[in-house]
Amino acid sequence: MVSQLKQSLDQLDRRNELIRISKAVDPRFEASALIKRIQQVSNKAILFEKIKGYDLPLVSNILGTYQRVAMILGCEVDEINSTWNRKEKDMELFSPISGRQEPDEYVESAIHEITSLTYCEKDAGPYITAGMALARDPDTGVTNLSFHRLQIVDDSKLRFRITPGNHLETLYQNAEKRNEPLEVAILLGGHPALMFAAASRLPIDQDELKLAGAFLGHPVKLRQCKKINLEVPTGIDFVIEGALLPNVREEEGPFGDFLGYYVPVLKNHVFEVRYVSRLKDSYAYGILAGSAEQDLLVGVPIAANIYKIVKGAIPSVIDVACLPHVYHSVVKMKQEFEGQARQAALAALSCDPSQTKICTVVDPDVDIHNPLDVSWAITTRCCPDTGVFIVPNIPSFRRDPFRTHWGKMGIDATMPLSEEAASDFQRTRIPGVENIKLEDYLP
Repeated sequence: MVSQLKQSLDQLDRRNELIRISKAVDPRFEASALIKRIQQVSNKAILFEKIKGYDLPLVSNILGTYQRVAMILGCEVDEINSTWNRKEKDMELFSPISGRQEPDEYVESAIHEITSLTYCEKDAGPYITAGMALARDPDTGVTNLSFHRLQIVDDSKLRFRITPGNHLETLYQNAEKRNEPLEVAILLGGHPALMFAAASRLPIDQDELKLAGAFLGHPVKLRQCKKINLEVPTGIDFVIEGALLPNVREEEGPFGDFLGYYVPVLKNHVFEVRYVSRLKDSYAYGILAGSAEQDLLVGVPIAANIYKIVKGAIPSVIDVACLPHVYHSVVKMKQEFEGQARQAALAALSCDPSQTKICTVVDPDVDIHNPLDVSWAITTRCCPDTGVFIVPNIPSFRRDPFRTHWGKMGIDATMPLSEEAASDFQRTRIPGVENIKLEDYLP
Protein backbone atom coordinates (compact mmCIF):
# COMPACT_ATOMS: atom_id res chain seq x y z
CA MET A 1 0.00 0.00 0.00
CA VAL A 2 1.44 3.36 -1.06
CA SER A 3 1.05 6.29 1.29
CA GLN A 4 -1.79 8.50 0.08
CA LEU A 5 0.25 11.43 1.31
CA LYS A 6 3.12 10.35 -0.95
CA GLN A 7 0.72 10.22 -3.90
CA SER A 8 -0.29 13.84 -3.17
CA LEU A 9 3.36 14.85 -2.97
CA ASP A 10 4.09 13.25 -6.34
CA GLN A 11 1.18 15.17 -7.85
CA LEU A 12 2.49 18.45 -6.40
CA ASP A 13 6.00 17.65 -7.61
CA ARG A 14 4.73 17.25 -11.18
CA ARG A 15 3.07 20.67 -10.86
CA ASN A 16 6.28 22.27 -9.54
CA GLU A 17 4.47 22.96 -6.26
CA LEU A 18 6.87 21.04 -4.01
CA ILE A 19 10.21 21.98 -2.45
CA ARG A 20 12.43 19.06 -1.44
CA ILE A 21 14.98 19.79 1.27
CA SER A 22 17.67 17.10 1.21
CA LYS A 23 19.99 18.73 3.76
CA ALA A 24 19.65 17.36 7.31
CA VAL A 25 17.62 19.87 9.32
CA ASP A 26 17.42 20.35 13.10
CA PRO A 27 13.92 19.59 14.46
CA ARG A 28 14.36 22.29 17.09
CA PHE A 29 13.46 25.62 15.42
CA GLU A 30 15.41 25.17 12.15
CA ALA A 31 12.67 23.18 10.39
CA SER A 32 9.92 25.55 11.54
CA ALA A 33 12.04 28.55 10.52
CA LEU A 34 12.35 27.04 7.05
CA ILE A 35 8.59 26.43 6.86
CA LYS A 36 7.91 30.04 7.77
CA ARG A 37 10.50 31.42 5.35
CA ILE A 38 9.31 29.27 2.43
CA GLN A 39 5.73 30.35 3.08
CA GLN A 40 6.86 33.98 2.89
CA VAL A 41 8.76 33.50 -0.38
CA SER A 42 7.08 30.83 -2.54
CA ASN A 43 4.53 29.16 -0.24
CA LYS A 44 5.11 25.79 -1.88
CA ALA A 45 4.55 22.45 -0.18
CA ILE A 46 7.63 21.21 1.67
CA LEU A 47 9.24 17.78 2.02
CA PHE A 48 12.04 17.51 4.58
CA GLU A 49 13.85 14.38 3.46
CA LYS A 50 16.04 14.25 6.58
CA ILE A 51 15.31 15.62 10.04
CA LYS A 52 18.18 15.13 12.50
CA GLY A 53 17.53 12.37 15.00
CA TYR A 54 14.79 10.73 12.90
CA ASP A 55 14.76 8.18 10.10
CA LEU A 56 11.52 9.27 8.43
CA PRO A 57 10.75 12.39 6.36
CA LEU A 58 8.34 15.16 7.31
CA VAL A 59 5.87 17.07 5.14
CA SER A 60 4.32 20.50 5.64
CA ASN A 61 2.31 23.20 3.85
CA ILE A 62 0.42 21.08 1.32
CA LEU A 63 -2.64 23.23 2.06
CA GLY A 64 -0.76 26.54 2.03
CA THR A 65 -2.52 28.13 -0.98
CA TYR A 66 -6.06 28.42 -2.28
CA GLN A 67 -4.85 26.92 -5.55
CA ARG A 68 -3.76 23.71 -3.82
CA VAL A 69 -6.95 23.63 -1.76
CA ALA A 70 -8.92 23.86 -5.02
CA MET A 71 -6.80 21.07 -6.53
CA ILE A 72 -7.62 18.76 -3.61
CA LEU A 73 -11.33 19.58 -3.83
CA GLY A 74 -11.27 19.20 -7.63
CA CYS A 75 -12.46 22.70 -8.52
CA GLU A 76 -11.37 26.25 -9.32
CA VAL A 77 -10.48 28.71 -6.56
CA ASP A 78 -13.71 30.69 -6.94
CA GLU A 79 -15.69 27.43 -6.69
CA ILE A 80 -14.27 26.27 -3.34
CA ASN A 81 -17.29 27.28 -1.25
CA SER A 82 -19.93 25.93 -3.62
CA THR A 83 -17.95 22.71 -4.09
CA TRP A 84 -17.50 22.27 -0.34
CA ASN A 85 -21.21 22.75 0.32
CA ARG A 86 -22.21 20.42 -2.52
CA LYS A 87 -19.95 17.67 -1.22
CA GLU A 88 -21.24 18.20 2.31
CA LYS A 89 -24.78 17.84 1.01
CA ASP A 90 -23.87 14.57 -0.76
CA MET A 91 -21.86 13.03 2.10
CA GLU A 92 -24.56 10.50 3.05
CA LEU A 93 -23.80 8.73 -0.22
CA PHE A 94 -20.28 7.91 1.01
CA SER A 95 -20.60 5.69 4.08
CA PRO A 96 -17.21 4.16 5.02
CA ILE A 97 -16.48 0.55 4.09
CA SER A 98 -15.47 -1.35 7.22
CA GLY A 99 -14.07 -4.73 8.11
CA ARG A 100 -10.57 -4.81 6.64
CA GLN A 101 -7.82 -6.31 8.77
CA GLU A 102 -4.49 -4.56 9.20
CA PRO A 103 -2.62 -4.86 5.89
CA ASP A 104 0.89 -6.28 5.69
CA GLU A 105 2.18 -2.85 4.68
CA TYR A 106 1.80 -1.68 8.30
CA VAL A 107 4.54 -2.28 10.85
CA GLU A 108 4.69 -1.66 14.57
CA SER A 109 6.21 1.68 15.48
CA ALA A 110 6.62 4.01 18.46
CA ILE A 111 6.12 7.66 19.33
CA HIS A 112 9.86 8.38 19.20
CA GLU A 113 9.89 7.27 15.54
CA ILE A 114 7.35 9.94 14.53
CA THR A 115 9.33 12.87 13.18
CA SER A 116 8.26 15.80 15.38
CA LEU A 117 9.35 19.42 15.68
CA THR A 118 9.83 22.02 18.37
CA TYR A 119 8.38 25.04 16.60
CA CYS A 120 8.80 28.20 18.69
CA GLU A 121 11.38 29.52 21.14
CA LYS A 122 9.37 28.95 24.33
CA ASP A 123 7.54 25.76 23.33
CA ALA A 124 7.63 23.09 26.04
CA GLY A 125 9.15 20.58 23.64
CA PRO A 126 8.32 18.64 20.47
CA TYR A 127 4.67 18.58 19.42
CA ILE A 128 2.53 16.63 17.00
CA THR A 129 0.52 19.43 15.40
CA ALA A 130 -1.23 17.62 12.53
CA GLY A 131 -2.72 14.74 14.50
CA MET A 132 -6.37 14.01 13.71
CA ALA A 133 -8.21 12.43 16.64
CA LEU A 134 -10.76 9.79 15.62
CA ALA A 135 -13.37 8.78 18.20
CA ARG A 136 -16.79 7.18 18.04
CA ASP A 137 -19.96 8.18 19.85
CA PRO A 138 -20.99 4.94 21.61
CA ASP A 139 -24.67 5.96 21.56
CA THR A 140 -24.99 6.87 17.86
CA GLY A 141 -22.01 5.13 16.25
CA VAL A 142 -21.07 8.42 14.56
CA THR A 143 -17.34 8.95 13.99
CA ASN A 144 -15.83 12.26 15.07
CA LEU A 145 -12.62 13.53 13.51
CA SER A 146 -10.87 16.66 14.79
CA PHE A 147 -7.46 18.34 15.17
CA HIS A 148 -5.70 18.69 18.53
CA ARG A 149 -2.18 19.60 19.52
CA LEU A 150 -0.22 16.82 21.22
CA GLN A 151 2.77 17.39 23.47
CA ILE A 152 5.11 14.40 23.38
CA VAL A 153 6.06 13.10 26.83
CA ASP A 154 7.40 9.63 25.98
CA ASP A 155 6.44 6.49 24.08
CA SER A 156 3.58 5.77 26.50
CA LYS A 157 2.01 9.20 26.98
CA LEU A 158 0.96 12.39 25.19
CA ARG A 159 -0.54 15.53 26.68
CA PHE A 160 -3.66 16.34 24.73
CA ARG A 161 -5.34 19.73 24.31
CA ILE A 162 -9.10 19.50 23.70
CA THR A 163 -10.48 22.84 22.50
CA PRO A 164 -13.51 23.86 24.59
CA GLY A 165 -16.71 23.36 22.62
CA ASN A 166 -15.17 20.69 20.39
CA HIS A 167 -17.34 17.62 19.83
CA LEU A 168 -14.55 15.43 21.20
CA GLU A 169 -14.95 17.29 24.49
CA THR A 170 -18.59 16.17 24.64
CA LEU A 171 -17.63 12.54 23.99
CA TYR A 172 -14.89 12.72 26.60
CA GLN A 173 -17.12 14.32 29.23
CA ASN A 174 -19.73 11.58 28.73
CA ALA A 175 -17.05 8.91 29.18
CA GLU A 176 -15.57 10.68 32.19
CA LYS A 177 -18.98 10.75 33.91
CA ARG A 178 -18.90 6.95 33.64
CA ASN A 179 -15.30 7.00 34.92
CA GLU A 180 -14.25 5.34 31.67
CA PRO A 181 -11.38 6.14 29.30
CA LEU A 182 -12.35 7.36 25.83
CA GLU A 183 -10.69 5.31 23.13
CA VAL A 184 -9.14 7.50 20.44
CA ALA A 185 -7.00 6.82 17.37
CA ILE A 186 -4.71 9.65 16.30
CA LEU A 187 -4.15 9.75 12.54
CA LEU A 188 -1.15 11.40 10.97
CA GLY A 189 -0.71 11.73 7.22
CA GLY A 190 -3.00 10.20 4.64
CA HIS A 191 -4.85 12.03 1.89
CA PRO A 192 -5.17 15.80 2.50
CA ALA A 193 -8.94 15.51 1.96
CA LEU A 194 -9.05 13.75 5.33
CA MET A 195 -7.51 16.82 6.92
CA PHE A 196 -10.35 18.96 5.60
CA ALA A 197 -12.89 16.53 6.99
CA ALA A 198 -11.19 16.83 10.39
CA ALA A 199 -11.31 20.63 10.15
CA SER A 200 -14.97 20.72 9.08
CA ARG A 201 -17.74 22.16 11.20
CA LEU A 202 -20.37 19.44 10.94
CA PRO A 203 -22.98 18.95 13.69
CA ILE A 204 -22.09 16.34 16.29
CA ASP A 205 -24.56 13.82 14.84
CA GLN A 206 -22.90 13.81 11.39
CA ASP A 207 -19.97 11.56 10.48
CA GLU A 208 -16.76 13.26 9.31
CA LEU A 209 -15.60 10.08 7.56
CA LYS A 210 -18.60 10.36 5.22
CA LEU A 211 -17.50 13.91 4.39
CA ALA A 212 -13.97 12.66 3.74
CA GLY A 213 -15.46 10.14 1.31
CA ALA A 214 -17.37 12.90 -0.46
CA PHE A 215 -14.15 14.93 -0.80
CA LEU A 216 -12.32 11.88 -2.15
CA GLY A 217 -15.15 10.86 -4.48
CA HIS A 218 -15.33 7.35 -3.01
CA PRO A 219 -16.06 5.81 0.41
CA VAL A 220 -13.24 5.69 2.93
CA LYS A 221 -11.96 2.14 3.48
CA LEU A 222 -11.44 1.19 7.11
CA ARG A 223 -9.26 -1.29 8.96
CA GLN A 224 -9.57 -2.57 12.52
CA CYS A 225 -7.21 -1.17 15.16
CA LYS A 226 -5.04 -3.65 17.04
CA LYS A 227 -5.45 -2.55 20.68
CA ILE A 228 -8.65 -0.48 20.74
CA ASN A 229 -12.17 -1.03 19.43
CA LEU A 230 -12.04 1.45 16.57
CA GLU A 231 -11.68 1.27 12.81
CA VAL A 232 -9.44 3.77 11.04
CA PRO A 233 -8.95 4.72 7.37
CA THR A 234 -6.41 2.74 5.39
CA GLY A 235 -3.51 4.59 3.79
CA ILE A 236 -2.77 6.65 6.92
CA ASP A 237 0.96 7.06 7.50
CA PHE A 238 0.87 6.78 11.30
CA VAL A 239 -1.91 5.57 13.62
CA ILE A 240 -1.52 6.08 17.37
CA GLU A 241 -4.01 3.92 19.27
CA GLY A 242 -4.86 4.81 22.84
CA ALA A 243 -7.29 6.43 25.22
CA LEU A 244 -7.96 9.73 26.98
CA LEU A 245 -7.82 8.94 30.69
CA PRO A 246 -10.74 9.99 32.90
CA ASN A 247 -10.18 12.49 35.73
CA VAL A 248 -6.51 12.99 34.86
CA ARG A 249 -4.97 16.33 33.92
CA GLU A 250 -1.34 17.33 33.58
CA GLU A 251 0.47 20.55 32.79
CA GLU A 252 0.81 21.11 29.03
CA GLY A 253 2.59 23.99 27.31
CA PRO A 254 3.63 26.67 26.73
CA PHE A 255 3.03 26.49 22.99
CA GLY A 256 3.14 29.07 20.19
CA ASP A 257 -0.50 29.10 19.10
CA PHE A 258 -2.26 30.20 15.92
CA LEU A 259 -2.82 33.80 17.05
CA GLY A 260 0.93 34.33 17.22
CA TYR A 261 1.11 34.28 21.01
CA TYR A 262 2.15 31.64 23.52
CA VAL A 263 -0.57 29.64 25.18
CA PRO A 264 0.46 29.43 28.85
CA VAL A 265 0.92 26.22 30.79
CA LEU A 266 -2.54 24.67 31.22
CA LYS A 267 -3.94 21.59 32.93
CA ASN A 268 -4.89 19.46 29.95
CA HIS A 269 -5.90 15.90 29.17
CA VAL A 270 -3.64 12.86 29.16
CA PHE A 271 -3.55 10.34 26.32
CA GLU A 272 -2.33 6.83 27.11
CA VAL A 273 -0.54 5.32 24.10
CA ARG A 274 -1.36 1.63 23.58
CA TYR A 275 -0.04 0.87 20.10
CA VAL A 276 1.56 2.72 17.18
CA SER A 277 1.59 1.47 13.59
CA ARG A 278 2.87 3.02 10.40
CA LEU A 279 3.19 2.30 6.73
CA LYS A 280 6.59 0.95 5.76
CA ASP A 281 6.90 3.92 3.37
CA SER A 282 5.55 6.59 5.74
CA TYR A 283 5.76 10.35 6.17
CA ALA A 284 5.14 12.45 9.23
CA TYR A 285 3.28 15.75 8.91
CA GLY A 286 3.75 19.05 10.73
CA ILE A 287 1.59 22.17 10.69
CA LEU A 288 3.16 25.46 11.77
CA ALA A 289 0.63 27.16 14.05
CA GLY A 290 -0.52 30.52 12.70
CA SER A 291 0.83 29.75 9.23
CA ALA A 292 -0.91 30.13 5.88
CA GLU A 293 -1.63 26.40 5.95
CA GLN A 294 -3.41 26.48 9.30
CA ASP A 295 -5.32 29.61 8.29
CA LEU A 296 -6.70 27.84 5.22
CA LEU A 297 -7.32 24.55 7.01
CA VAL A 298 -9.46 26.36 9.57
CA GLY A 299 -10.70 29.19 7.36
CA VAL A 300 -12.01 27.27 4.32
CA PRO A 301 -14.73 25.42 6.34
CA ILE A 302 -15.72 28.68 8.06
CA ALA A 303 -15.92 30.53 4.74
CA ALA A 304 -18.00 27.75 3.18
CA ASN A 305 -20.48 27.94 6.06
CA ILE A 306 -20.71 31.74 5.87
CA TYR A 307 -21.16 31.56 2.09
CA LYS A 308 -23.99 29.04 2.40
CA ILE A 309 -25.89 31.08 5.00
CA VAL A 310 -25.31 34.61 3.70
CA LYS A 311 -25.88 33.78 0.04
CA GLY A 312 -29.14 32.12 1.06
CA ALA A 313 -30.27 35.46 2.46
CA ILE A 314 -28.56 37.76 -0.06
CA PRO A 315 -28.30 36.08 -3.51
CA SER A 316 -26.02 38.82 -4.88
CA VAL A 317 -23.19 37.50 -2.70
CA ILE A 318 -20.54 36.03 -5.03
CA ASP A 319 -17.92 34.48 -2.77
CA VAL A 320 -16.48 34.42 0.77
CA ALA A 321 -12.96 33.91 2.10
CA CYS A 322 -11.27 34.08 5.48
CA LEU A 323 -8.11 36.15 5.59
CA PRO A 324 -5.19 35.56 7.91
CA HIS A 325 -6.05 35.18 10.58
CA VAL A 326 -9.31 33.29 10.32
CA TYR A 327 -11.29 35.77 12.42
CA HIS A 328 -11.48 38.12 9.41
CA SER A 329 -14.01 37.07 6.78
CA VAL A 330 -14.33 38.83 3.42
CA VAL A 331 -17.57 38.83 1.44
CA LYS A 332 -17.53 39.61 -2.30
CA MET A 333 -20.87 40.82 -3.62
CA LYS A 334 -22.58 42.95 -6.25
CA GLN A 335 -24.37 45.49 -4.14
CA GLU A 336 -27.93 46.15 -5.36
CA PHE A 337 -28.79 49.08 -3.08
CA GLU A 338 -27.02 51.32 -0.60
CA GLY A 339 -26.63 49.64 2.76
CA GLN A 340 -26.78 46.06 1.44
CA ALA A 341 -23.07 45.59 2.15
CA ARG A 342 -23.75 46.34 5.81
CA GLN A 343 -26.54 43.76 5.80
CA ALA A 344 -24.16 41.17 4.38
CA ALA A 345 -21.51 41.99 6.97
CA LEU A 346 -23.99 41.65 9.83
CA ALA A 347 -25.21 38.33 8.46
CA ALA A 348 -21.63 37.03 8.16
CA LEU A 349 -20.71 38.16 11.68
CA SER A 350 -23.62 36.19 13.11
CA CYS A 351 -22.87 32.94 11.22
CA ASP A 352 -20.06 31.67 13.40
CA PRO A 353 -20.19 33.28 16.86
CA SER A 354 -16.84 31.92 18.04
CA GLN A 355 -14.76 32.40 14.88
CA THR A 356 -15.84 35.59 13.11
CA LYS A 357 -14.64 38.88 14.58
CA ILE A 358 -14.27 41.14 11.53
CA CYS A 359 -16.11 41.11 8.22
CA THR A 360 -15.12 43.20 5.20
CA VAL A 361 -17.45 43.48 2.20
CA VAL A 362 -15.94 44.24 -1.22
CA ASP A 363 -17.00 44.63 -4.85
CA PRO A 364 -16.77 41.94 -7.58
CA ASP A 365 -13.47 43.33 -8.93
CA VAL A 366 -11.55 42.54 -5.72
CA ASP A 367 -9.58 39.32 -5.27
CA ILE A 368 -10.75 38.19 -1.84
CA HIS A 369 -8.06 35.48 -1.70
CA ASN A 370 -5.35 38.13 -1.83
CA PRO A 371 -4.95 40.09 1.45
CA LEU A 372 -3.18 42.92 -0.38
CA ASP A 373 -6.13 43.41 -2.72
CA VAL A 374 -8.57 43.43 0.18
CA SER A 375 -6.35 45.95 1.99
CA TRP A 376 -6.37 48.10 -1.18
CA ALA A 377 -10.18 48.05 -1.23
CA ILE A 378 -10.38 49.07 2.43
CA THR A 379 -7.88 51.87 1.89
CA THR A 380 -9.43 53.30 -1.29
CA ARG A 381 -13.17 52.55 -0.92
CA CYS A 382 -14.03 52.55 2.78
CA CYS A 383 -15.21 55.80 4.33
CA PRO A 384 -14.15 55.54 8.01
CA ASP A 385 -16.99 57.85 9.12
CA THR A 386 -19.75 55.67 7.74
CA GLY A 387 -18.19 52.46 6.42
CA VAL A 388 -17.03 50.99 9.71
CA PHE A 389 -19.45 49.83 12.39
CA ILE A 390 -19.07 48.04 15.69
CA VAL A 391 -21.33 45.44 17.29
CA PRO A 392 -20.38 45.80 20.98
CA ASN A 393 -20.32 43.39 23.92
CA ILE A 394 -20.34 40.13 21.93
CA PRO A 395 -17.56 37.55 22.42
CA SER A 396 -15.79 36.36 19.29
CA PHE A 397 -13.48 33.75 20.78
CA ARG A 398 -13.89 31.22 23.59
CA ARG A 399 -10.46 31.49 25.24
CA ASP A 400 -10.27 35.22 25.91
CA PRO A 401 -9.32 36.07 29.54
CA PHE A 402 -8.49 39.70 28.66
CA ARG A 403 -11.66 40.25 26.58
CA THR A 404 -9.48 41.21 23.61
CA HIS A 405 -11.95 39.55 21.27
CA TRP A 406 -15.15 41.12 22.58
CA GLY A 407 -17.12 43.05 20.00
CA LYS A 408 -17.38 42.56 16.26
CA MET A 409 -16.53 44.93 13.41
CA GLY A 410 -18.00 45.34 9.95
CA ILE A 411 -16.18 47.19 7.14
CA ASP A 412 -17.97 48.37 4.01
CA ALA A 413 -15.21 48.56 1.39
CA THR A 414 -17.57 48.81 -1.59
CA MET A 415 -17.74 51.74 -3.99
CA PRO A 416 -20.79 54.05 -4.13
CA LEU A 417 -23.56 52.89 -6.47
CA SER A 418 -23.93 55.98 -8.66
CA GLU A 419 -23.00 55.94 -12.36
CA GLU A 420 -20.42 58.64 -11.71
CA ALA A 421 -18.79 56.48 -9.02
CA ALA A 422 -18.66 53.51 -11.39
CA SER A 423 -16.45 55.58 -13.67
CA ASP A 424 -14.35 57.22 -10.95
CA PHE A 425 -13.69 53.92 -9.14
CA GLN A 426 -12.75 51.92 -12.24
CA ARG A 427 -9.49 50.10 -11.55
CA THR A 428 -6.40 50.61 -13.65
CA ARG A 429 -5.39 47.63 -15.73
CA ILE A 430 -2.20 46.72 -17.59
CA PRO A 431 -3.07 44.41 -20.51
CA GLY A 432 -1.13 41.16 -20.57
CA VAL A 433 0.28 41.29 -17.02
CA GLU A 434 -1.35 37.97 -16.17
CA ASN A 435 0.55 36.30 -19.04
CA ILE A 436 4.03 37.56 -18.14
CA LYS A 437 6.50 34.78 -17.26
CA LEU A 438 9.54 36.24 -15.55
CA GLU A 439 11.74 33.33 -16.58
CA ASP A 440 11.36 34.52 -20.19
CA TYR A 441 13.08 37.81 -19.26
CA LEU A 442 15.48 36.89 -16.48
CA PRO A 443 18.59 34.70 -16.67
